[in-house]
Amino acid sequence: MMKEFSTEYKESIGEASTVHILKIFDKFTQSNWLIADTYNSLIAAFGKRFDEFSFKELAAFNLGLSRVGLRQQDILTESVKRITDFADKVEESG
Repeated sequence: MMKEFSTEYKESIGEASTVHILKIFDKFTQSNWLIADTYNSLIAAFGKRFDEFSFKELAAFNLGLSRVGLRQQDILTESVKRITDFADKVEESG
């Protein structure tokens, strides 16, 4: 299944929901998949739907990156920025 995704479905993953992107990403990172092209497709899908991910999903995606040693500083920075911006808005309105 993983090899099939890597060759057949990587182009269409950007149309998947955040839940599905995260589940697929988690499956690959937990199995320590080593094909960078697969991760590039999943990271592109993550970027496409970035604003739709919940804070918990953002954290899970970053954990997966860390699990396989992918240093995506831009993703971590933007995830933290989104979370802190939200916290600032809540504090201002509270």
